Amino acid sequence: GVRLLVVGLKTGLVLAALSGHARAEDGYDLWLRYRPIENVALRDEYRRAITHIVSRQSSPTIRIAVAELQRGLAGLLGREVPVADNLRGAGALVIGTPSGSPLVGGLAWSEQVAQQGQEGYLIRSTRIRSHVTLVVTSAGDTGVLYGAFHLLRVLQTGQSLANLDLALLAADGGIGKAPGPFHCLLPRLHLDERVAGKE
Repeated sequence: GVRLLVVGLKTGLVLAALSGHARAEDGYDLWLRYRPIENVALRDEYRRAITHIVSRQSSPTIRIAVAELQRGLAGLLGREVPVADNLRGAGALVIGTPSGSPLVGGLAWSEQVAQQGQEGYLIRSTRIRSHVTLVVTSAGDTGVLYGAFHLLRVLQTGQSLANLDLALLAADGGIGKAPGPFHCLLPRLHLDERVAGKE
């Protein structure tokens, strides 16, 4: 199962590399290499905003989302971001579906999340137990993964996390505005993930 996921990832990268040489290289560089944020003040702001990732779900797709967030944040912020199963204070990044994560389910966002569809998502700054918290949620695990990539895009492009409130419908494709490599990689990866899940 894990081997197929790795093969799927490598295959996605090959497809990405073939989709327009110079432009694809630029897109790959932006989306998958996660170069360190050079603006020290901005990097420190992000470090304070995201001190740990909170995930209580263990589906293959959610595990991929967590792993990509850890990889992306380590590259962008220049330090490892640990994973926890509960809030450890300020700076939590909570990911999951309302049905799979008690923390997300307790936010009473279920109706709006459902409106986004299985591949749409919400990314919001909110308060949980009085702590400022970032939340990436969707009605489906795939939407959570797409939202995780979108959050990394927010950091890569230097946007503020204060009062962040993004909502993308599944009909919008979620990742539709992303560069080619980002767009090519995820569908292939999920195809192999579904195959791996049947083993």
